[in-house]
Amino acid sequence: MSSDLHDGGHGSEPLRLMTIAAHPHDATYTLGTSAHHIQRGDSVTVVSLTDGVTTHDEGLVDELRKPEGERRAEILEQSRDGKAHRKQVEMEKVCSLFGITDVRILPFSDNPIETTPQLYQTLADVFYDVRPHIVITHAPYNWGHRGHVSIWDHDHPKTGQIVHQTMQTVSMADPQRKRAPHNVAQVFYIGVEFGWNEIDVFVDISDQVDNRMKAEALYESQGHTGDFARKRIEAFAGYAGWFGRTGYAEPFIRATAQVSDHLPLTANELQQASQTGEQTLEKMGHFASRHGD
Repeated sequence: MSSDLHDGGHGSEPLRLMTIAAHPHDATYTLGTSAHHIQRGDSVTVVSLTDGVTTHDEGLVDELRKPEGERRAEILEQSRDGKAHRKQVEMEKVCSLFGITDVRILPFSDNPIETTPQLYQTLADVFYDVRPHIVITHAPYNWGHRGHVSIWDHDHPKTGQIVHQTMQTVSMADPQRKRAPHNVAQVFYIGVEFGWNEIDVFVDISDQVDNRMKAEALYESQGHTGDFARKRIEAFAGYAGWFGRTGYAEPFIRATAQVSDHLPLTANELQQASQTGEQTLEKMGHFASRHGD
């Protein structure tokens, strides 16, 4: 394998990205970025560690709020397999909006994620198969609200911990002496759960914001509507875009510091430095939901 991986240029070896999320919906926060990589010729694999059925079962929760005599049997008796299949169809439709065809939902339950040997082995098999250069996943630590750190190890940080442990496993010699070790070049954490001042990279996805809205609306199993989708994108991608001094952005945190033989400067940063104040305000003021259906 050539070591000439591209760094913003063209004609170099394509990169392999793999996003590993706790639940099917969680990967959505990264898909505008993934679309850009696909446009550059890179490959993208999206993995959900679980089926997400327990965490996002709003229909059942709402049904159980009703008096017992008013609850509908067709909701109460839905099988987990049926719900998981619906989640998978939604996730595949969402990823297809961004040109992603390699979508994998692992056969494990959520809330809580149980760290079994089978789970680690299954995820290791995915790493050996894809051999990603870049991994996007959840931070393996909780967001410290008001300076406090939660002692509840919920699905998102647990996923980050599972991913890091699996990466360590696949980087060492295979006990079966069959598969070559693999090292990931860089890990980025999904930044939507953190404050703007903790973000290392804002990826401008203003060109993908319409697809992000369509994607949110496709999660009907979670009760999403078109209006909710527009509001959510304005609140999350719009928030990140504001602090990234653009229209809409997806935020990421680096797992490790960047190593380079020169000081890196992106085309976006050069453009921001040369544009007028009016141009900056126009870009930051882009309001996609005005044009949404």
